[in-house]
Amino acid sequence: MNSETLRPLVITTTMVLAVSIAHVAQARTFRCGNQDVQCLILSIDEANANGHGKNTIRLEGDTYTLRDVNNDTDGPNGLPSITSTLTIVATDAALISRDSSASAFRLFHVAASGHLTLERVVLSNGRAGNGGGGLLNKVGR
Repeated sequence: MNSETLRPLVITTTMVLAVSIAHVAQARTFRCGNQDVQCLILSIDEANANGHGKNTIRLEGDTYTLRDVNNDTDGPNGLPSITSTLTIVATDAALISRDSSASAFRLFHVAASGHLTLERVVLSNGRAGNGGGGLLNKVGR
């Protein structure tokens, strides 16, 4: 093939690649039903992996009870560390709480690269010996 034959192929391939990159870089909205802690955890993980734009998790208004430690970043945490820009908003007031019979852990850890906004979300019963029972912000935005 000569360069004139390859030119349309290169342009088409470049356009497909640009569209693919734009699709990956879009912010996402996740939805979690009443009391679905696993959905909340998976949505935070996906938002962190997406990492582009302002991702949103919409919670049904209810109680989300955390029973286990998810990670040990700067001490035990009930949810994945927030490393992206993320808003968690409840359709009606929602409560994220540590089960009182669970081992001690904080609810949220926000990494220096993270930015967390909570709307109509109440944090309760988090326990941490080294800073922030409900939330520890590592000087993110």
